[in-house]
Amino acid sequence: AMSDVAERPWEYGGAWVLAPMVRVNTLPFRLLCAEYGADMLYSEELVDKSVSACRRSVSARGEAEYRHADGKLIFSTVPHERLAFQLGTASGPDALAAANVVADDVRAIDVNMGCPVKFSTQGGMGSALLQDPERVRDILTTLVRNFGGRRPVTCKIRILDSPADTLQLARVIESCGVDALAVHCRRVPDRPRHWAQWDAMTELRAALPSSLPLLLNGDIFSLEDAKRVVDQTGADGLMLARGALWNPALFARDEAKQVSQASLVSRYIALAEQVGNNVGNTKYVALQMLEAGGKTRAFKALTAAKDYAALRAAASGMVDEPIFCSPPQLQMRLEPPPDLPHLAAMPTNAWRAVPAHCKAALAYRKVGSSYDATSAPDAEAAAPPEALVPLKRARVDAG
Repeated sequence: AMSDVAERPWEYGGAWVLAPMVRVNTLPFRLLCAEYGADMLYSEELVDKSVSACRRSVSARGEAEYRHADGKLIFSTVPHERLAFQLGTASGPDALAAANVVADDVRAIDVNMGCPVKFSTQGGMGSALLQDPERVRDILTTLVRNFGGRRPVTCKIRILDSPADTLQLARVIESCGVDALAVHCRRVPDRPRHWAQWDAMTELRAALPSSLPLLLNGDIFSLEDAKRVVDQTGADGLMLARGALWNPALFARDEAKQVSQASLVSRYIALAEQVGNNVGNTKYVALQMLEAGGKTRAFKALTAAKDYAALRAAASGMVDEPIFCSPPQLQMRLEPPPDLPHLAAMPTNAWRAVPAHCKAALAYRKVGSSYDATSAPDAEAAAPPEALVPLKRARVDAG
């Protein structure tokens, strides 16, 4: 089946893509998402110099493995995998050297420009690039010049503080000749609990040439969300991170093909064992897939597992707990970023639940079940000062 999937054209328009997630997107989780129909799978971000130091070998099972001299496995893939390789890089020459190492085993090369973790940014990689358009130009033009036509070159960004700044950066990226641009619709300081700003994608799609496909990442947790976001923003494709982690079957794009959480995790563990994935990594991913299952027996059994036999036993025990016998129910409790309470009043966010402490900061007039802030043109000014206190406090929590 893998080779049939591989033969589908590599097209960003209409694609549903597994977003890069550190430690999660090792080979078995990508294989699980591919089984459910993900069109493209991103590797986790791998740093250029680490990749350049790898030697390629082929395992007895036929996987291409990239290892450091000490034998440490950095990356592996299987023939025909629909894989986009994500690089962490701060320089054109280093990016090119790394891309050349893996080019024959991957379908596309992507540059990470969104990771806010210090490890990335202190080297000028990840979200540090958002403030450095000349370096962005150097990296992307170097890759496009060397891979253009042979492998698609793409990148993934976050939104900047103002729509104008985001658009300016996107225009620089587009001018480099990339094949697609993925946009995580959060800013660098935003936390995962803060709403993704889908309206940023609506503006980018309207302003950029239609020849550049745009992939939207952020707050796609259900099939309903996926339909809504495409209708609202005109995004060409979707990129799922936590939504896919908690329910890889979303990639089937079909309510009838949703399966129980127990079967998702059991299948993941089976795939991981089949490809000889490191037990510690397999356990980590399985626990992440069950993020809300902390008090259950199965979660405790997974936590205690030290080998594949124990992981398998923990997974098969999931069928005894009703919570795991149905498709994952993702009840997301998200809120607007503390400095942008007015997002709650935007028509594009009318479908979202607004937490009580955020409502307090807005002068709302209730209309049926939706909120209408037209009575307060400047919601923040209209709210009593004490109503804004929880927002300031929330901001401190958010780092």
